[in-house]
Amino acid sequence: GFECLDGTPADAPIVRHAGFLGGLFPGDLVVMAAQQGGGKTTCVQQIIKCAATAGHRVAWWSLEMPGHQLLLRAGALAAGIATGNVLSGRATMEQLDEITRHIGEWRALPVDISCDTTVTVDDIASAVVSRPKGRAPRLVVVDYLGLLHHTKEQRGRDMHEQVDYIVKALKRLAMRAGCAVILLAQLTRDGNKRGGRYTMHDLKGGGAIESHADVVLLIQRAEGNTPSVLEVAKARSGPTGEQEILFDRERGRIVEVFGSYAPPSYYDRRDGARGDDDFDDSRRPY
Repeated sequence: GFECLDGTPADAPIVRHAGFLGGLFPGDLVVMAAQQGGGKTTCVQQIIKCAATAGHRVAWWSLEMPGHQLLLRAGALAAGIATGNVLSGRATMEQLDEITRHIGEWRALPVDISCDTTVTVDDIASAVVSRPKGRAPRLVVVDYLGLLHHTKEQRGRDMHEQVDYIVKALKRLAMRAGCAVILLAQLTRDGNKRGGRYTMHDLKGGGAIESHADVVLLIQRAEGNTPSVLEVAKARSGPTGEQEILFDRERGRIVEVFGSYAPPSYYDRRDGARGDDDFDDSRRPY
């Protein structure tokens, strides 16, 4: 199983996929990266629902999508109904009622959403640490790195320095506020040259992310019905590895897992065999 933040059991498909991490821990900075349209917002939305349902307050900065669209996606996701059917008027009244009910459930969760597109990382840090104790978030989500505004001091610097400043600031925030921080990021197109296989080197401003993030998750995108892969490319306190996942793009959700956890070396074995030596339990944080 998966433990979220302070040990409260939580359940969501994408959380089960990354269950071998041991959980989200206060003080950790987690970076989740994918290509554009690769499913990172869908993944993090499921994590948010999981954490909030378990009673943890979440502060979510969405710089790419307004609040009403997020709630519509969330309601449709929970109801198992394609968002496109709602927008095109093909949803039935029963389906709309179901979506409305799920949106109401989302509104009742301890999730604070900000869609301020002019926000800087300093604004986010100030907003989090200034909240009263009863409303302090246990999880902070920023969607996504490339849309954050830069402070006046950082605007004249190159991209790597700007990313370094943002990532360091979010890591300090996680430590100071005692919360977990998830930062979404995009991958460059260089992975296409390697048959669609991405590494941390494909992160935009990746050097700073590699250095300062506690966990780096890469969504290795697949086409059609082929399973995608959720890769733990870095885990400061635990094992790295991969898990096959199926992304239902029509309904915008992770719906199934194939197989079980295996480290990257598993997929490189020529004979396709899986041996006990592929697992290193000594590195597990639990």
